Amino acid sequence: MPATQFKHMKELLIAKDPTVYESTVDGETILVSRKSCAFLENQLDDIQFQLATSLFVIKPKGYLYSLNGQDDCFIGVQSIHDDFNQYRLGTVFLRNFYTVLDFDKNLVLMGLNNDLDTA
Repeated sequence: MPATQFKHMKELLIAKDPTVYESTVDGETILVSRKSCAFLENQLDDIQFQLATSLFVIKPKGYLYSLNGQDDCFIGVQSIHDDFNQYRLGTVFLRNFYTVLDFDKNLVLMGLNNDLDTA
Protein backbone atom coordinates (compact mmCIF):
# COMPACT_ATOMS: atom_id res chain seq x y z
CA MET A 1 0.00 0.00 0.00
CA PRO A 2 1.17 3.58 -0.52
CA ALA A 3 3.56 4.69 2.23
CA THR A 4 1.22 7.36 3.64
CA GLN A 5 -1.58 4.81 4.08
CA PHE A 6 0.90 2.28 5.46
CA LYS A 7 1.95 4.85 8.07
CA HIS A 8 -1.70 5.44 9.04
CA MET A 9 -2.34 1.70 9.31
CA LYS A 10 0.80 1.30 11.43
CA GLU A 11 -0.47 3.99 13.83
CA LEU A 12 -3.84 2.21 14.14
CA LEU A 13 -2.13 -1.11 14.78
CA ILE A 14 0.21 0.36 17.41
CA ALA A 15 -2.81 1.84 19.20
CA LYS A 16 -4.16 -1.73 19.52
CA ASP A 17 -0.79 -3.42 20.03
CA PRO A 18 2.15 -1.30 21.26
CA THR A 19 4.60 -4.12 20.45
CA VAL A 20 4.19 -3.55 16.67
CA TYR A 21 7.41 -2.42 15.01
CA GLU A 22 8.79 -1.92 11.50
CA SER A 23 11.29 -4.33 10.02
CA THR A 24 13.04 -4.41 6.67
CA VAL A 25 13.09 -7.62 4.66
CA ASP A 26 14.68 -7.69 1.21
CA GLY A 27 14.57 -3.89 1.14
CA GLU A 28 10.81 -3.76 1.89
CA THR A 29 9.26 -2.37 5.07
CA ILE A 30 6.93 -4.73 6.91
CA LEU A 31 5.16 -4.69 10.28
CA VAL A 32 5.79 -7.24 12.99
CA SER A 33 4.24 -7.77 16.44
CA ARG A 34 5.99 -9.30 19.43
CA LYS A 35 2.70 -11.03 20.28
CA SER A 36 1.45 -14.31 18.83
CA CYS A 37 -0.84 -14.37 15.82
CA ALA A 38 -3.35 -16.46 17.80
CA PHE A 39 -3.61 -13.67 20.36
CA LEU A 40 -3.78 -10.88 17.76
CA GLU A 41 -6.58 -12.56 15.77
CA ASN A 42 -8.98 -11.47 18.53
CA GLN A 43 -7.43 -8.04 19.10
CA LEU A 44 -7.01 -6.44 15.67
CA ASP A 45 -9.63 -5.09 13.27
CA ASP A 46 -10.62 -6.31 9.83
CA ILE A 47 -8.96 -4.69 6.82
CA GLN A 48 -11.42 -3.33 4.28
CA PHE A 49 -10.73 -1.97 0.82
CA GLN A 50 -12.52 -1.54 -2.44
CA LEU A 51 -11.45 -2.68 -5.91
CA ALA A 52 -13.74 -1.25 -8.58
CA THR A 53 -17.23 -1.92 -7.19
CA SER A 54 -16.31 -4.83 -4.90
CA LEU A 55 -15.67 -4.38 -1.16
CA PHE A 56 -13.14 -6.82 0.28
CA VAL A 57 -13.02 -7.52 4.01
CA ILE A 58 -10.18 -9.55 5.46
CA LYS A 59 -10.23 -10.64 9.08
CA PRO A 60 -6.97 -10.58 11.06
CA LYS A 61 -6.53 -14.34 10.60
CA GLY A 62 -6.38 -13.62 6.88
CA TYR A 63 -3.56 -11.05 7.00
CA LEU A 64 -1.45 -12.29 9.91
CA TYR A 65 1.16 -15.02 9.61
CA SER A 66 4.06 -16.50 11.54
CA LEU A 67 7.20 -18.24 10.39
CA ASN A 68 8.33 -21.61 11.70
CA GLY A 69 10.36 -21.32 14.86
CA GLN A 70 9.46 -17.67 15.54
CA ASP A 71 7.12 -16.29 18.17
CA ASP A 72 6.56 -12.92 16.47
CA CYS A 73 3.53 -12.34 14.26
CA PHE A 74 3.95 -10.75 10.83
CA ILE A 75 1.32 -8.38 9.44
CA GLY A 76 0.95 -9.13 5.74
CA VAL A 77 0.98 -5.54 4.45
CA GLN A 78 3.95 -3.78 2.86
CA SER A 79 4.77 -0.15 2.26
CA ILE A 80 5.23 0.99 -1.35
CA HIS A 81 6.57 4.41 -2.34
CA ASP A 82 3.74 6.94 -2.74
CA ASP A 83 5.01 7.80 -6.24
CA PHE A 84 3.54 4.53 -7.52
CA ASN A 85 0.14 4.81 -5.72
CA GLN A 86 -0.10 1.01 -5.80
CA TYR A 87 -1.51 -1.80 -3.76
CA ARG A 88 0.14 -5.14 -4.35
CA LEU A 89 -2.13 -8.08 -3.74
CA GLY A 90 0.34 -10.79 -2.83
CA THR A 91 0.04 -14.25 -1.38
CA VAL A 92 -1.21 -13.06 2.02
CA PHE A 93 -4.18 -11.43 0.27
CA LEU A 94 -4.69 -14.09 -2.38
CA ARG A 95 -4.85 -17.00 0.07
CA ASN A 96 -8.23 -15.59 1.15
CA PHE A 97 -9.75 -15.92 -2.32
CA TYR A 98 -9.94 -18.13 -5.37
CA THR A 99 -8.64 -16.06 -8.26
CA VAL A 100 -9.24 -16.56 -11.97
CA LEU A 101 -7.35 -14.59 -14.60
CA ASP A 102 -9.14 -14.48 -17.98
CA PHE A 103 -6.64 -12.97 -20.40
CA ASP A 104 -8.95 -13.35 -23.42
CA LYS A 105 -11.64 -11.18 -21.79
CA ASN A 106 -9.23 -9.05 -19.73
CA LEU A 107 -10.98 -10.06 -16.47
CA VAL A 108 -9.97 -10.90 -12.94
CA LEU A 109 -12.58 -12.97 -11.10
CA MET A 110 -12.44 -13.65 -7.37
CA GLY A 111 -14.40 -15.86 -5.02
CA LEU A 112 -14.21 -16.19 -1.26
CA ASN A 113 -12.13 -19.10 0.07
CA ASN A 114 -14.55 -20.35 2.74
CA ASP A 115 -12.24 -23.23 3.66
CA LEU A 116 -9.70 -20.79 5.08
CA ASP A 117 -12.34 -18.98 7.19
CA THR A 118 -10.38 -15.72 7.19
CA ALA A 119 -12.29 -13.35 4.94
